[in-house]
Amino acid sequence: MKGLSPLISAILLMLITVAAVGAAYLFLNAMQSRIQLRTQETIEHTLSKGEIQLQYVECTINSSTNKTQNVTVYVKNVGTVDIPVDGDVTLLVSDTDGTAKFLAYQTVSATWSTGKIYSLTFNNNINISEKVEQGERYSVKLTLPDGTYAVGECVYK
Repeated sequence: MKGLSPLISAILLMLITVAAVGAAYLFLNAMQSRIQLRTQETIEHTLSKGEIQLQYVECTINSSTNKTQNVTVYVKNVGTVDIPVDGDVTLLVSDTDGTAKFLAYQTVSATWSTGKIYSLTFNNNINISEKVEQGERYSVKLTLPDGTYAVGECVYK
């Protein structure tokens, strides 16, 4: 009994390889098309809803006593839709290594129009640690009730 000739064996191996590569190509191409379609649908859905985006503008910390601070934060709605703000807006101030210095909140019920700058003053007896010093820069994060936030730096005057 004779086996397959080396030439036929080589041709069969090449055909099997081409078939395997073709099957892999078809599988990956179909998967990529599905992912691309879902991504496009998500983008279209997001654009139809508009984009909520808040931009940090400025902040100042002024001391009225050793432990009571007045914090004013200015933010701008730079998104494509108005932002309905209804609930507690929180302010977190921390030093450059991320250590929280104070946390304050203010209840707001308003709609922030696109392109406008809004100010919030937090003056509810915020307890400042002894490490906060005048002239130092601190990280500020203002978070709206829906989770939209703006971050920036603030100087303690």
